[in-house]
Amino acid sequence: MANPTVEKLQKVTLRYADKVAVALTALLCLVFVFLALSKETIETTPEQLTEVANQAQQNINRPQDEKAILERVEQDGMVLQGFGPQVASREKTKVDVRQFSLTRSFVKAEPGAGLIRDSVQEQLLAPYAVVATAGRGGIPFAARDEQGNLLPPDPDQQEKIRSGMYGMMSGMGGEGRGGMSGMGSGMMGMGGTTKTSVLQEQLNKRQEQVASSKTKAAIAGGLQLPPEEEEETAAAELVDYKIEVRGERWVAIVGLINNQQFRERYAKALKISEDSPEAHPDYKRIEMERQAFDPVSGDWSDWELVDPSRLEELTADVAFEEDPSYELTPDPVRLPPIVAFLPFLSSGYYAGVHHAQLIPPDKIRELLAEEDEEEPNATAMSGMMGSGMMGSGMMGLEMGGSGMMGSSGMMGSGMMGLEMGGSGMMGSGMMGMGGMMGRPAGSGPEHMSDEEIIMVRGLDYTVRPDTTYRYRVRVVVGNPNYNREDVSHGVDSQAREFAGPWCDPTDPVKVPADVSLYAMNPAQGGAYRPETVNFDVVAWNPQSGSLAVSNFPAAPGEFIGKPAQRLVAVEGEDEPKSEVINFQSRELVVDTMGSQVPVQNLSVGGRPLSGSFELPAVVAVLRPDGTLALHNQAVDATDEQLQFMRESYTLSISNELNKKSRGNDMGMMYGGGMRGGS
Repeated sequence: MANPTVEKLQKVTLRYADKVAVALTALLCLVFVFLALSKETIETTPEQLTEVANQAQQNINRPQDEKAILERVEQDGMVLQGFGPQVASREKTKVDVRQFSLTRSFVKAEPGAGLIRDSVQEQLLAPYAVVATAGRGGIPFAARDEQGNLLPPDPDQQEKIRSGMYGMMSGMGGEGRGGMSGMGSGMMGMGGTTKTSVLQEQLNKRQEQVASSKTKAAIAGGLQLPPEEEEETAAAELVDYKIEVRGERWVAIVGLINNQQFRERYAKALKISEDSPEAHPDYKRIEMERQAFDPVSGDWSDWELVDPSRLEELTADVAFEEDPSYELTPDPVRLPPIVAFLPFLSSGYYAGVHHAQLIPPDKIRELLAEEDEEEPNATAMSGMMGSGMMGSGMMGLEMGGSGMMGSSGMMGSGMMGLEMGGSGMMGSGMMGMGGMMGRPAGSGPEHMSDEEIIMVRGLDYTVRPDTTYRYRVRVVVGNPNYNREDVSHGVDSQAREFAGPWCDPTDPVKVPADVSLYAMNPAQGGAYRPETVNFDVVAWNPQSGSLAVSNFPAAPGEFIGKPAQRLVAVEGEDEPKSEVINFQSRELVVDTMGSQVPVQNLSVGGRPLSGSFELPAVVAVLRPDGTLALHNQAVDATDEQLQFMRESYTLSISNELNKKSRGNDMGMMYGGGMRGGS
């Protein structure tokens, strides 16, 4: 049974507790109001505060007598005994400031969760409008011995360099290559992405010696060389290693990146302005993957990465790069990390190394206008400029889809035969288009561009002859959140780089065999059997990178091609020479179809028609590996790759064209429909 007293207290509490609490609160409020009203009012005015502040400022700024300060210090007992000796002893103690440096820089966290940085990994873009084009040519390399040491130059080579007759000098003359004046401006490291400057230390040393010699001559009052002669001498002295030309095959892959969209995505993810340098992607490199086609099974291989270390190894000893004037696109759209450099070609021509969408319209009109001016005099190019070919060297114009495809059907599959002269391929009004944004202090990547669309370019030197490939590429960028703390939960701040998505696969591109054959037309004349077919045979020399084209008839039971005497371009010489070229394809004609067929049962106005029409040749050949292959005149005779190689050969043995700028006469082939190289 409950205690009666407790029950009474409970009832009283429930009935009167709230009333007591309200009464106490009201009483405290009245007490506080009374105390507040009884306090004196603060009489300090704003004017008084201003006056006191001014007095304090005057006291601070008033000059103080040094003696008075010292006396006051002594009066306050602040004298440090033996101050001088202590300072002297501490001067002997060396302090390494790195011991006190922070492990990571200060990070200022933005207020509010909305300003914490997000990851950019999901914002990366894939290249688009990607085109692959095969090519071949001769590239000068620095020669090494078995121990890897650079070989000294041959006396004949030095003489050719000094006289301007060496292969990579002949015909370059200042006008054709924008005043390159020899090798100096094209040496090692101009525009390269992964190329190691194996000769850089040696070249820097040589340049210092040349500069020192010039300085001493000037001080002694000696006669200074004119600019042209001085540059030529310096260039000749720079080349103090032996050069050897080797044939190389490659596939050039060019594409586009939407740089503006990249920046917009970065700015949104990083919570910064699009105008901030940090909104620029830090492009590191491009990665390439390829598939090879198996003609027996009809299947594509698995995707395999093109080894970047292998590419770097293959290009490490490249002696010279193409002059910047060879580039048709403006500088701001070509960022070195994602645009592979172009080695100088002593033989052969580049195809598909520029993207037509990025070539200024004025430059295209300029090239086409020069084609029109030179066409009447380009005797070596006669018969090469049909309606399906737009000019000499404008191979396979890629306009990102249908782009610029006129009624001619194939804008850019022929050769242009143009003579640039003057400042070379790049006009002065085009070089700075768009402006290359410099690197702001403390922020932003090293290579930036304000252009909306920029180019990517890769060169795969590891391809095999007579093989069909297709490629895909992606862009690798630096992580802007690396080692940062102001990032959202789950954002990767430890990875240094991110790889973007792969682009769509390119169209198939075939690397020509060293000896390639194309069915042309049924042979005519009494000297040939009815089933005889004419073949164009292209022979490429892997040692020098040069090629030759010739025509051979063959009937069933006969091999196509044989050794023949033909004119070929010789490294270091203006005049072509006649040499025996091995055109043996080792392919046997099994059967043929196609011939001149008489017109029968056709009449006009009751009168029968006479004459004949040509049935396109179809040829079955037995290849060395035992497989059968079909060649169709309708396909082979119009093959863009064959047209390009014919024109390349014609240019290489043309005396007049050999004396001009190699690259400018041939033109710099645009990336696109053209699938072959020289």
